[in-house]
Formats: sequence, C-alpha cells, structure tokens
Amino acid sequence: MNNKAKRLKLILFILFSTVFFGSITYKLILISGGPIQEFDAHILFAKKMAEEGRIVLPHFLFQALTIVHHSLLSIINLPTHEITGINDKYTYDWGFAAFLVMIEIYVGIALLLFFHLNSRRQSVSNSVSENSAYFVAFGLSIVAPLFFLAPLDNQYYLGYITPSSLYIIPTQVLLKFPSLALFLLIPKFFSKRHHDSQRNLAFLLCTAGLVTLSGLAKPNWLLVMLPALVITAMSFYYRKQYINWTALLVIFLCSIVLLAWQYYFKFSDPLSPIYKSQILITTPFEVWRFFSDHIFIKILLSVLFPISLVLLFWRDAKKDFLLRQGWLLLLIGLFYTAFVGESGKAKYAGNFFWCSYIACFMLFVASASFLFQNWPVLNKNSRSKAMVALGVFCLHVACGLIYYFRSFNYSFV
Repeated sequence: MNNKAKRLKLILFILFSTVFFGSITYKLILISGGPIQEFDAHILFAKKMAEEGRIVLPHFLFQALTIVHHSLLSIINLPTHEITGINDKYTYDWGFAAFLVMIEIYVGIALLLFFHLNSRRQSVSNSVSENSAYFVAFGLSIVAPLFFLAPLDNQYYLGYITPSSLYIIPTQVLLKFPSLALFLLIPKFFSKRHHDSQRNLAFLLCTAGLVTLSGLAKPNWLLVMLPALVITAMSFYYRKQYINWTALLVIFLCSIVLLAWQYYFKFSDPLSPIYKSQILITTPFEVWRFFSDHIFIKILLSVLFPISLVLLFWRDAKKDFLLRQGWLLLLIGLFYTAFVGESGKAKYAGNFFWCSYIACFMLFVASASFLFQNWPVLNKNSRSKAMVALGVFCLHVACGLIYYFRSFNYSFV
C-alpha cells in the first residue's frame, strides 16, 4: 500500500473517531437535560478557575484545557445561552470549549493505540493487515465488561471493572491519554537496548511531563503505577537484570511531589474550596458492595479476555513483559478499590474505583497487544485457541457498543 493510501486511511480513522465519540459528547455537553453526567460540575469549575485566577481542584487538567480552548474560541463570539445540566447551568461557549477538549482526547487515545499496535505488527510480521490495527485500536477505545448480569440487576457498569470510557466523566477519559503513553514506555525502563535514549534529556523531560499530566488529570494512575514499578524494579534487581535508575528516579520524584501537593490541597489546606474528608481503610469491598452485588462474578466478567489469554497461551503469555505488568497493575488497582475509601459524606463517592478502572484498561491494552503481535504464531500453532481469544475480545467490544448507544438515553449505571 502506498503512502497516499495510508494517509487517507489514517484521516478516515480520525474522522470516524471524531464523529463516533463526538456524537455522545455532544449529547452530554451541548444538549440540555442529557443523561446523568458530571460535565456541568467540571465545566463550572473551569469557569470558576478562570474568573478567580486560582486552582480550585487538586486535579485540574481538564479545567485548564477548557480554559485555554475557551480563550482561543473567544475570537469567534460563540453563543452564550444557558444549557441546563443535571446539577447546574453553564453557558454554551464554555460547553463548546469542553466539547472540543473531549474530542481531541478521544481521538488522541485512538491514535496512540493504533500507532502502538501498528508498530508491534511491523516488528514481527506483515501478515497481519493494517486494517486489523485500526479495528483493535477502536475496540480498545470502547471495550466494556461482559455485563451478562444486567438482566438481573439492570446494571451495566456498577460492580464491574470497566476498561472503557465512562462517557459521562471527563477526568476519567482524560486520564487515559498520558497514562497510556507512560504505560507503553515502561518496558523501555527495563531494557538495556534503550539505555542511551533514556539518558537523553529530552526523553527524561518528556517522561516527567507525562507524569505531571497524568497526575493533574487524576492521581489514580500514579497510585497504581508507582507500587508496580517498585515491585518490578525489585524483581529485576534481585535477578541482576538491567534497570534504568535515572528514568525511574525522574518518575518517582515528579510523582511524589505532585501527589504530596494534591494530598495537602485535598485533605489539609484550610483554604481549599472542595469538600474535606480523610483517607481510610474499609472492610473488604465495603464501598463496592454499596453499589452492587455479585462483585466477584462481575470482576471475572470484566477481564474475561485477559483471563482467556493466560489460560490458552500461558507458556507465551508469561514471557510478555507488558502483559505481566498489566496484571500487576490490576491487582494493585483492585486493592485500592476493595480496601480504600474516604471518610464522611465522601465514603461512598468511590474515588478509588478509578485505580482499578485505569489498571484494567492497561491490562486490556497489554492483552490485545500480545495477541496482535503474536497472532501469526498463535494462529498457526493452535487456530482454535486463537479464534476463541479473538472471539472473547469481540464480545467485550460488542458490549462496549451496547454501552455506547445506551449512554445516549440512560444513566451510567
């Protein structure tokens, strides 16, 4: 395929992603009285930041991006009529600025997934088509748990660990972009082949920037990534394998400084304008059970695709670094979700649920990446097993499509 055709295909993928994700985002932000969502509160926080010239949230990246877009759009005099959200009202110009931010993030995530998968395809074999990379990238953007219990409790999200985008919550979507970039960099920190590039100042600054962006989007990725990196580094050190300490030091310093400031702002600063609470250890799954039953079955249904890969291709799967890292992240994320909460009225806010959700997304990325890269070999050695794994992935994608269309008219549960 010539370069012109490849560019055309890439442009079509960008346009498709823009229309697909733009449709649900338009419904949630720019049409009054849409399904239950959090956009109105976050948009009003952005307006408050702009008017008062101060930080009003410990994770304010969405607000900062919205303010920048609103400022750039001011030259075209957007309408300023009010839009009625679920919790409050905001004006159209601020809503449109937030709308553009979300479109850019959705498309950015899809493109990052495509380029990663396409690079893995080219590194081993060209027998897998580029079209497959587009399909899997789109699939990973929308994969959802297998909500087979929905006929029993009418819950499509609650109780599950969802790797997909919850379209109603902007910070969770935004978190995925810089966190995904960091996740895909992790193998480089433990590979001597990349030693020289990792000592490059530009690479280290880029890593520090991604850490900062991830933390300012939402701190949950840093909360799961740091323990995972400690465990991985200890394992590599014990086996006398290569570790790039410089890159890890940059990650830890940036993360700790940012998390310490966020903790102070959220839990200690008397001038902080958001609600006050304290972190506490709960009884096992206490917060989770408040929202849903059957949680252990729902956990299995949430990660059936990664489980199927481990069961079907254990010998090959256990050798894949990114896949091992994905499982480690999920276990750490589940610990936060199952045992950590907040005090007072925020106890059942479920703010630590996002730790397992972002970890689950990375596990799906690692699993799909493993299957995609090894497809020619796996398909040749055991076609039936490979087709089973692909079929389970497609089931998750199908559930993601159902959840997507359902989100136009129903609440997020």
